[in-house]
Amino acid sequence: TPSPANIPSSALPAANTRSRTDDSISSGATARPAPPALASAAVPVVPNARVEEKISNAEQGVTVSLTIPETTEAYSPTTIALTQAASEATSVAGITFTTSSSTQSVTISVSKLDALPANAPSINNANVIAILEITSTARRVTTTATITFSVDASGVNLKTGSIVLLHLQNGKWVELPTRFASRNGDKLFFKAETKSFSPFAIAFKNT
Repeated sequence: TPSPANIPSSALPAANTRSRTDDSISSGATARPAPPALASAAVPVVPNARVEEKISNAEQGVTVSLTIPETTEAYSPTTIALTQAASEATSVAGITFTTSSSTQSVTISVSKLDALPANAPSINNANVIAILEITSTARRVTTTATITFSVDASGVNLKTGSIVLLHLQNGKWVELPTRFASRNGDKLFFKAETKSFSPFAIAFKNT
């Protein structure tokens, strides 16, 4: 049964920079374009925004901060992709979202937590693979956002139809529309749609 990965601080890079988002966490970021691998067919995320990426390791887990330095245009879908190191640390490969107003310097933070949030109920009828917290400084996020995440299937017989992304809404875990996107070796990629950001859980349903 897969379980949340314990990620030692030694396994994390200092800080990297990439394409569009907004949440500063630590200093020392270095700007660079998104790696070509993220735009490949194997990893189904094609970014259209430049982001500055920072990775930090805290007691509660790993946090990746993605800041989009340019203006995010209203009603224009923005897709950001995490570097390979950040994706492996958080299980999130990319996020597509739309804002209802043009916003300068949006930051999205993706955290992989070691435990469920204190106010979250237990998750029944599913085995939790990873617990996530996604936040955005853009207050007017409209339409549906798409989260691309991955599951490591090495040594495990997983049915793609059993993988789901759960969203904590009004004190309850709600199953989001989740679909299989692609496979790259032992890594399975999925896409899920959500209308808001908050705690999430990657899980596979018991059958």
